[in-house]
Amino acid sequence: MKTRRRFVITAVLLALALAAVSVAVILISGRTITCNFRLLEPPASAEDVVVVMDKPNLEEVSRRLEGDQFYVTYRGTAVGTVYLAIEKSVSGRVLYIHKTGFLTENTFLGPTNGDWIIHVSILIYLVFLFAVLLRAYRRNVKESIYQYRNITYFGILLYLASLIIRHVNYLLQRGSMESTISGLISSGTYAVLSLPLVLIVSVLVMISNIKLVRKEGKSIRNMLGLILGMVLSFGIIIPVQIGELLQTSSWILPYIDVHNMNGIALYIEIFLEQMSFTLVTYGELLLISTIVFALRVARHIPSFDKDAIAILGCQIRDDGTLTKLLQSRVDRALEFARMQKEAAGKDILFIPSGGKGGDEPVSEAEAMRNYLLEQGVPEEKIAMDDKSADTFENIEFSHRVMEERIPGGKMAFSTTNYHVLRAGIYAHNQGISAEGIGAPTKAYFWINAFIREFIAAFDANLKGHLIVLSGITIVTAGLTVLYYLINN
Repeated sequence: MKTRRRFVITAVLLALALAAVSVAVILISGRTITCNFRLLEPPASAEDVVVVMDKPNLEEVSRRLEGDQFYVTYRGTAVGTVYLAIEKSVSGRVLYIHKTGFLTENTFLGPTNGDWIIHVSILIYLVFLFAVLLRAYRRNVKESIYQYRNITYFGILLYLASLIIRHVNYLLQRGSMESTISGLISSGTYAVLSLPLVLIVSVLVMISNIKLVRKEGKSIRNMLGLILGMVLSFGIIIPVQIGELLQTSSWILPYIDVHNMNGIALYIEIFLEQMSFTLVTYGELLLISTIVFALRVARHIPSFDKDAIAILGCQIRDDGTLTKLLQSRVDRALEFARMQKEAAGKDILFIPSGGKGGDEPVSEAEAMRNYLLEQGVPEEKIAMDDKSADTFENIEFSHRVMEERIPGGKMAFSTTNYHVLRAGIYAHNQGISAEGIGAPTKAYFWINAFIREFIAAFDANLKGHLIVLSGITIVTAGLTVLYYLINN
């Protein structure tokens, strides 16, 4: 709690400091502004260029001629708007002289000397947030990779990284203050760029899910991929369609005119559309983070210093033999035992874990024990947990069994690859240090597993996600209001 409070205080103070520095730089550097014009017929010298202005609110500071480019620097002498025109020039300029003395070009918050500080300040702040979150993420991963918080941290890191890349581009382009505000509002619009990829992925997810339903039967759990595929598809299409509807429908325009630059309807539409994109983008990145972690833990090989390996149970056949899914878990445990024996010369205790369901002839643990014996594992190297009813109890009861046989021992667990992350999190939440190893399974199981863990990760850190999304909403709303005030 103290660390979080310290971070919030530091973040607020840094934001205020960067804002103060930005204002100071602009007020000092922006007191003069340099405009350049391309001349159709360049004169012999800069002094021969005739500048015409509609109001005498400017004082010329300097001028120079470089080929057909004419540069002239001005200082404001009175508040107002001045239109500049130059004989034999392609275009004119509008300069805004503000009450505080700084000048902007073309628009109220257009380009000005020193406006680079805004992009630099934003980048400094984003890098600060990224660095703090990266440190917390690395600390949590070092503590245990099996935490939903890691998924949240990694997803937000991806989001911040995308913003940093975007604002580096703004800095290189030297966009105006107004364009910066507009860019901040539309931070989520790069979701549109991923539209083709998202649609392709969504279709593949739905096809895979249909195959799962046909193989495993209809249930809400088995239809998660189908639901998410539809949400991803419509989540990006709907905001675009709403914007198109508001801008083209004749029966809406008399009531909500989004074409009026001075009307509030346009800015409400901008806010709603951009927030929709931001929410979709946030969800996409969190899903990507979930997939990355699920794959990472599934491919992880535990260190070869384990005293016991728990084999997490699942449904067995009516004749008491193992299903292919459960057999793959036992085979993976046997493979790890061989790997450890070859690498470290250390034997391991097998703990088949799983109670007897109402429709099962024997306990899952006993069915696995029989299979282990058939594979040549000595009986003294097997210790059953035949009481557990779910994954949480698999971990808890297996750990108890190990402690009875090998007090203070180190435990691994074997389960299906898509199940490693959840089982590891259950172990971590119980204060049990255990590394998982994943057994291969059919690809269509993976899709639903990713989505299930995505939902679980979001729910586990619901408060944190709501805080982040609320912050994004407040900032976007504030910037939209500022954008509205600029144009009115």
